[in-house]
Amino acid sequence: MNKIIARPEEIVKNERVLYAGNHYLSVPIIDCQNGAIKNINVVSLSNKALVELKGKPNLFIPHFYKEGKEIEIEKINISKEQYYLPHLDFFLKGGIRVIGRIFTDLKEKGLIYSFESSEEIEISLFFDLKYISLLRFDSHKIDAKKIIKKDKWLGNPVINIFSSGVSLALAFGGDKDFEVDDFKGTQILNLKISCQNKNCFYIAVNYDPDGASATLIHLKRKGYDSIYREFIGWLKQKTIPYPKDPALETRLNENLFFNYFYSIAKDMESDRYLALTSRSPRYYVSGAFWERDCFLWSLPAIQLVCPQLYQHLAREMILRHSKNPGDHTPFSSLCNSFFLHRE
Repeated sequence: MNKIIARPEEIVKNERVLYAGNHYLSVPIIDCQNGAIKNINVVSLSNKALVELKGKPNLFIPHFYKEGKEIEIEKINISKEQYYLPHLDFFLKGGIRVIGRIFTDLKEKGLIYSFESSEEIEISLFFDLKYISLLRFDSHKIDAKKIIKKDKWLGNPVINIFSSGVSLALAFGGDKDFEVDDFKGTQILNLKISCQNKNCFYIAVNYDPDGASATLIHLKRKGYDSIYREFIGWLKQKTIPYPKDPALETRLNENLFFNYFYSIAKDMESDRYLALTSRSPRYYVSGAFWERDCFLWSLPAIQLVCPQLYQHLAREMILRHSKNPGDHTPFSSLCNSFFLHRE
């Protein structure tokens, strides 16, 4: 028998990015040069894939204004708070400094982009959805309709995304002083807030527009400060200290939390937990399942963070994937398997 070896394409340009997310929602590529969010994704078990929403080049990008004139970004310093949450320090022309944070609720289907400004400014967050794709080893574009409208109860903008196999919706709002430019006849949203001290954009995700708007209400009731403190507190509780070697402690915990939020996910439709190779499209077989990666590499690290979730996942993944056991390395797009030997 001829040995077939699968080799991924070589990464020629490896740019540093930040990332965020919880088990429902992933934000895998945050541009360190301008604070833009390139894409987001959720898991769809019915499609056996990740559903990716992507811009060209950006899905969301912030712009800063003072008295109606755009302020140039001179530089951005980036870091991770408590080894996971993205922290962007914008230095704007004229000595204005803005701190941006991108984070999700720990358990809800929502994303927050918060800002703290040294001076009173206006902030626009442009939303431009160009591609809806299924990530299953590769990116497969799907023909989906996009309808932007105002929610009949709240008046906030909502985008409804649907096809024969995909149903998803996003609702947008702000903590205060939120506005949106007229979007009639356009597919681009200009979401706007004023920021005298602190403010934020809320982005709620759900299965349909009513669900997305209901999630938006819930996020606003909790408040972004409370959501942020809850997430940071959880990260501090789960951090593994290693004072003998701070560099090793950083590497350990960054990988620990990335593994926890990117090697497992909750299905958007059924709330069932799934294990997978990665939720990041930068990995050459994102949205797949490999027994070796799951049971030998990812699950032992999950056990360090949450033993109860580890026990649940180990049982569920054995029951789900034991019908297609592999001698070496099986691929399975979340549910069904086929075999490909690699070295």
